[in-house]
Amino acid sequence: MRLGDLFAIALCCGLLVLSRIPGSRADAHCGSSQFTCHNGRCIPSSWKCDEDDDCGDNTDETDCPVRTCSDSEFTCDDSKCIPSRWQCDGDNDCADGSDEKPDICNQRTCRSDHFSCEENGGGICIPRTWVCDRDADCENGRDEEGCDQLTCDPTEHTCDNGKCITVRWVCDQDNDCGDNSDEKNCPTPTCSTNEFMCNNSYCIPRRWLCDGDFDCLDLSDEKDCPSVPPGTECSSREFTCSNRDCVHISWKCDGDEDCADGSDEVDCVRQCSEDEFQCDNGPCIAGSLQCDGNRDCDDGSDEREDCQPIISCDTTKQFECISSQTGVREKCIPLSQVCDGNDDCSDGSDEPGPHVCNVDECAVNNGSCMEGCVNTPHSYYCTCNEGFELQEDGRTCKDKDECAIYGTCSQLCENTHGGYKCECISGYTLDPRNGYCKADGEEAKLIFANRRDLRMIDMATGEYTELVSDLRSAIATDVDVPNKRVYWTDVAREQIYSAPIEADSNGERSKGILVSEGIHTPDGVAVDWIHAKMYWTDTGTDTISVATLDGNMRKTLFATDLDEPRALALDPTEGFMYWSDWGQPAKIERAGMNGFFRETIVQSNIEWPNGLTLDIIGKRIYWVDAKLHTISSVTTTGADRRQIIQDDVLLAHPFSITVFQDTLFYTDWESESIHSLNKFTGGDHKVVGSDLYSPMDITVYQSKRQQPGTNYCENNGYCSDLCLPAPQINERSAKYTCLCEDGRELMDDHRTCTGREVIPMPTGGTPSTRTGSSIQPGHIAAIVIAVLVALVVLVALIGFFAWRFFRSTNMKSMNFDNPVYRKTTEDQFSLQKHAQPTGHSYPPITALSTVEEP
Repeated sequence: MRLGDLFAIALCCGLLVLSRIPGSRADAHCGSSQFTCHNGRCIPSSWKCDEDDDCGDNTDETDCPVRTCSDSEFTCDDSKCIPSRWQCDGDNDCADGSDEKPDICNQRTCRSDHFSCEENGGGICIPRTWVCDRDADCENGRDEEGCDQLTCDPTEHTCDNGKCITVRWVCDQDNDCGDNSDEKNCPTPTCSTNEFMCNNSYCIPRRWLCDGDFDCLDLSDEKDCPSVPPGTECSSREFTCSNRDCVHISWKCDGDEDCADGSDEVDCVRQCSEDEFQCDNGPCIAGSLQCDGNRDCDDGSDEREDCQPIISCDTTKQFECISSQTGVREKCIPLSQVCDGNDDCSDGSDEPGPHVCNVDECAVNNGSCMEGCVNTPHSYYCTCNEGFELQEDGRTCKDKDECAIYGTCSQLCENTHGGYKCECISGYTLDPRNGYCKADGEEAKLIFANRRDLRMIDMATGEYTELVSDLRSAIATDVDVPNKRVYWTDVAREQIYSAPIEADSNGERSKGILVSEGIHTPDGVAVDWIHAKMYWTDTGTDTISVATLDGNMRKTLFATDLDEPRALALDPTEGFMYWSDWGQPAKIERAGMNGFFRETIVQSNIEWPNGLTLDIIGKRIYWVDAKLHTISSVTTTGADRRQIIQDDVLLAHPFSITVFQDTLFYTDWESESIHSLNKFTGGDHKVVGSDLYSPMDITVYQSKRQQPGTNYCENNGYCSDLCLPAPQINERSAKYTCLCEDGRELMDDHRTCTGREVIPMPTGGTPSTRTGSSIQPGHIAAIVIAVLVALVVLVALIGFFAWRFFRSTNMKSMNFDNPVYRKTTEDQFSLQKHAQPTGHSYPPITALSTVEEP
C-alpha cells in the first residue's frame, strides 16, 4: 500500500473519531447561512466579527480584522466602537461599562445652558430650563431643591392650594382654583337690568335669551321660549334632543345617551331578533359576539361571568390538557403535575410514559438550542438571552428588533445587537429619569376655548391665565407659535378671530376679526405657521376653506362629499391636511394643502370623531370618538390602526384632543374637564383641569411644537393670489401650487388669476416651468469650449478602440463562456430598460415648483 493511501485512511479515521466527539464542530450541523462555533453552537453568519461574543467561547470574534473607531466614536476598553454621544449618558453601551466610568463621567463639565445633577459638577446634565419646573428630572431631585414658592402677580388671586388665577375669576360661580377657594365668602350675585340671571346665578346679556343657543350651564336661558329660532332646527336625518341639540337619527334608542340630557333614550322599546344578543343597556349585537372574549356591548354585558372562560396556558409553566375527541383546550395544570403518576388531565395525556417522562433532552447537544435550553418533565424548550428572540424553528435565536415595537422610544430608535437605543430629534433632550424626549426651552402651556373666554394653563405651575374674555361661543382654536398669536372661531357670532398671546404694556390683548362673511358654523381652525395660511371647516356650509392669516384671499378647497366636517390638522412640512367628519358616513380624510390628492384614511369602526390631532414627529393621527368612547390612532397614511383607550367614564363625551411629547390632552363635555394620558399606552391618566364652564377645543403652546420648515412660497411663489404647499408624495412632487380666490380663474401661465396683474419673475427665474430664456455672450463661449472638449474625447475613444481591434486580431486567445455573468448582465440591462416608477401617479396640477429637478 502506498504512503499516500495510508495518509488518506488515517485522515478519514481521524475525521470519523472527531465527528463522534460531542460538541465538536463536525457534530454541529449548521446551515449555510450560519457560523459554526468551536463549541458546536450555530449562530447567524452576520454575527461573526460584530464585536460581541455570541458563541460563548469567542470563536466568532477570532481572526477578525482590527477596526479603528472614527473621530465621532468612542472606543470601549474591549475595542468596541460606539457613538461618542453615548458616553456618560447613563446607559452602559459598552459591554464592559467603560463608557460610564465614574472617574471620567463625574469630571464632565455641563454646557453653560445646562444644569448638573451632581453637587460637585459632572454626571448627568439637563437643560437649565428644567430647573425649578416642579418636575424632578434628576434622579436625586437636585434640580428642584431650593426653589422659591410660586408668587402670584398683583393682578392675580392666590388660591388656597397655591395656584394663581385672574382676579376677575373670583366669585364668578366657577371653581377656577380647583379647591373652590375662589368662590368662598362671595356676596349674593346680582345682575344688571340688561342681563339675565341663570338659575345658577350666572349673568348673561339679556339679548342672548331665547336665541337658540344655550348660554346658561343649566339651560335656563332657553326654557319656556315661544318658538324655536329660525335656522336652528335639526335636519330630517337628525334627532332633536330636548335641549335642541342635534344627533344622528340612527342614534335614537341605541342604548347610549348621545343627547346631553339623555332624551334620545327616553320611551324606547328595544326588540332584538332571534339571532342577536341584547345588551343590558339595550343595544342589539350579533349573537356570535357573545362570550367571544371581546367587549362588544358598551356595558360589557356580553362578557359576563356566566361565559365560559377562554383558556390560555403559559407553556413555560403549565401543561395544556387538550381533549383527544374535540381537540379543544380544556384546562391548564402546573408542570409539577406532569409525569407524577397521577392522571390530572383525565385522559392520561399528562402521563405519556417512561420513554418520554423525565428525559433530559438538554443534556444532549443542548437540545439543539442555540442559547438556553430548559428541561420539563415531559419535554423541553429553547430560550434566548435578553434582547434576542426565537425564530420559527424554535431553536435558533435572532436579534430582537425592539424598535419595531410600538412605543419603545419617544422619537428615534436605533436597534443594536441585543438591545436598542432611544434618541431625540434636534430641539428635544432625552429625560434621564424616564427615557422620554422632552422639549427644550420654556415649559409647555395648554390653551383652550371655554366658550366665554380663552384660557391658558401653565403645565409646570398649574397657573391659569385669561387670554381673551367676553366671547360668545368660542369653539375651535389654534396657535401660530413663531408669531405668538392665537386664533379661534365663534359659532354664535359666525366669525374667526386672532389675538396676541403675550399682553402689551397695559396688560391688554387686542383681538381682531379675520373672517365675518360667508361663514356659518366654523367648527375647526388650523394655522400653517410656515406658509402663513389659515384653514377652517364649516359644518353649516359643509366646506373646508383657506385664506391668508389676515383673512384675505379666501378659497373654498372642498365643497363636496362633506357632511359634518369638524376637527382639522395641518402638516406644512409635508403639505398634507387631515380632518374628521362625524356625518354620514363618519370618516377621517386627508388631502394636499393645495386641495389635491384627497383620500379617506379611516372609514370603519368610527361614529363620532369629534377631535383630531397630528403628531408630526411620530407621523401619526389621534382622534377621539364621542360615540364609541375611544381614543384611536393610525399613521398619516391610515395604516397600523391602534385603540389607545376605551372608557365610558373617562371618555364620556370627549370633544377635542391635542398631543405633545408623549402625552395626549383632551377635553370632555360630560365631566367639564381636561385630561391627559400616555399616547402609547393610554395609562398615566391625570385630570389637568376640572369644574370648567364649557371646555371646547384645546391646543399646546410651546416653541418646539411647530417645527421650522422650508417656505417654498417665498415672495408668494410669484402667484397673484394664493401660494399653497403641495403634498409631498415623492421626491418629484411639486413644492407649491398657485390658486385663485373664490370667483377668479387661473390663467394659462398657472400663476396669474383673472383680473390680476402679472407678477414678473426675477431674472434667471426659479420655477422649473420656464417658457424661454435669452442666451448671454458668456454662455456662448462656454458652449463652444464644451463642444471642442467633447470632440477631443471622441477622437481619443475612436483611436483607443481601433488599437484594441488591431491588437486582438494579431493575438491568439482562449475564450471562456460565463453564462452566470451573461445572465446577470442581461438581467441588469432588462431591469434598466423596463424600469418604471411604481406607486400612485400624481395627477397634473397647475403648480409651479421652486426646486428644479436634477
